[in-house]
Amino acid sequence: MNILDKYVIRGRRTASRIWDDTAVIVLFPIGYTDRVERIFELTKTGTYIWKLLEKKPKVREIIDCIVKNTRFDWDRVEKEVVAYISKLRANKIVDLLDKLAK
Repeated sequence: MNILDKYVIRGRRTASRIWDDTAVIVLFPIGYTDRVERIFELTKTGTYIWKLLEKKPKVREIIDCIVKNTRFDWDRVEKEVVAYISKLRANKIVDLLDKLAK
């Protein structure tokens, strides 16, 4: 399945807080909620994407939202969003799913 058609969800081992335009993400080790594995601070754009994840969108829906709210073209946004989502996934902050559970 093409990455654009995958759903993006927040990782199960994460907790977050947003201050102004900055999201801080805490990644917990497997099996623990009283220890911290890593802490991430997202950029303004990263925080915008993090907020969009509340609705469990497809990657293409994230791109569409950014294109509608900026003057950047779809191809440029696609390249950057796919790279960003891939980086978040590599850091276990998000997961990609073929379909959502009912």
